[in-house]
Amino acid sequence: MRLPAIILVLILVAIIESKVIQVNPKTQLFVDEHKRTRIFRGVNVVYKPAPYYPPILDRFHSNDSFSQEDVDLLVKWGFNVIRLHVAWEGYEPIRGVFNSTYIQKIHQIVQMCEKAGIYVILDAHQDLFSNRFCGNGAPDWAAFSKGTFPAPLQVKLRRDSRGIPLREDCLKSFFSFYYFAGDTGAAFQAFYDNKDGIQDHFIQFWERVAREFVNKYKNILGYEPLNEPWCGDHFKDPSLLYDYGKADRVNLMPLYQRVAKAIRKVDNHTIILYEPVVSDITDVIGFETGPGGPEYNDRQAFSYHVYCYLNDKKGDPRSILLCDSMDNILFRWRTENSKRLGGGVFLGEFGALSDSPNGIAKLNWILNECDKRFLSWAYWQYKYFGDFTTQVQPGVTEGFWNPDGSLQIGKVKALSRPWARAICGVPTYMEYHNQTGVFALHYDAIECNGAPTELYLAKEFYYPSGYDVKVLSGSGKVEIVNDNIVHFFHDGSVSPGQKIVIEVYKK
Repeated sequence: MRLPAIILVLILVAIIESKVIQVNPKTQLFVDEHKRTRIFRGVNVVYKPAPYYPPILDRFHSNDSFSQEDVDLLVKWGFNVIRLHVAWEGYEPIRGVFNSTYIQKIHQIVQMCEKAGIYVILDAHQDLFSNRFCGNGAPDWAAFSKGTFPAPLQVKLRRDSRGIPLREDCLKSFFSFYYFAGDTGAAFQAFYDNKDGIQDHFIQFWERVAREFVNKYKNILGYEPLNEPWCGDHFKDPSLLYDYGKADRVNLMPLYQRVAKAIRKVDNHTIILYEPVVSDITDVIGFETGPGGPEYNDRQAFSYHVYCYLNDKKGDPRSILLCDSMDNILFRWRTENSKRLGGGVFLGEFGALSDSPNGIAKLNWILNECDKRFLSWAYWQYKYFGDFTTQVQPGVTEGFWNPDGSLQIGKVKALSRPWARAICGVPTYMEYHNQTGVFALHYDAIECNGAPTELYLAKEFYYPSGYDVKVLSGSGKVEIVNDNIVHFFHDGSVSPGQKIVIEVYKK
């Protein structure tokens, strides 16, 4: 019997939706279709200059590619997510005109990742709103300007024929300095206030993005409407800067709610991630709920970034003690914020570090904190990608490859540490001990339809002579899938709630 086309479409949609990652509101952890807890670790793939995606997709290049070889390397190193820039300025370069060629390149990257089992967060990345303000993100036509940039900052900038500041001049100052120019804040405020319908077009941009990707792939983890948003016009209303939480309430949440409503018209199941304003540096976050309200806590996640700004020119901490102390406070605050908000949690950016001993020490400290919280994350970033708005000056050391094309092996090793990617239960403890090489996972078992707990063990880096996997509590079958992947299947005697303890030792 031949089924009608509409029924086949509905069946396909049901199959795709059944594989969508959601959030368990009780644990605030990500879960899959088998109800396993899922933890995501990966990298940012954000190419800020034109063409707004890595321009080499068919072969490997240490700076400018995201090719099949890149995907294979990410899989080899255990990563299962990328945070991928989908640029408003790339998709709608002319007001009301959408670039289908650009979005097809994003499709190509998502497809490569899907085949490899890598999830994708689509991130509308911006820094300083527009290239009119030495940044990136919004198309030229959407960047309201009084024509006074960078006043009142005492910086001289040459401009091209379009009036855009020359990048080599912009780079003479640290990029975040330009947030305090009057025009930068005014442009953000015009966007938040929907001056001349600017925000309407951004909403349409996100609806189109969702329509492009909904039900076509099983690896879209989420949509992130806006990276590191600024507070607004801090000259017209200075309280947006010093009254912590105000900009979140009056500027950001109304925007997020509009974006969420537009996305939900076409995609009611994919997670929406949302960030506070980048100037929120205390424990106060002005959001009361996520953009969809508490009823959407299974499909929304609070996203935040962790950076220490007491760094040298390579991005490494000048004082490990001070940076760890400051970041410890921020982790505690953001953990409290996320518990109050409900929904999921994702660490969207951290790192931008070099391969030096200080950089690796800082990475290991952050990764330990993430393990304690079973926190999913994306390192900033996979490659330099011509990053011109970053805390590293220049940003050539922040990625995995040095300017000469050599791999930063220490950094890759640190980020590829052993971890549990899928857990048939609710995790209560996860730790990799650098000194002994022991990895430990504790969790309370649930029924997962026969799906296994999955460990990634990075044999090349951590267990070159092999490893022993011991089940110290609970019972079941350990299956070695390959050098890096181990599965553990519960047997029939494991009851829901039973404590499972697995440890891995060096041979």
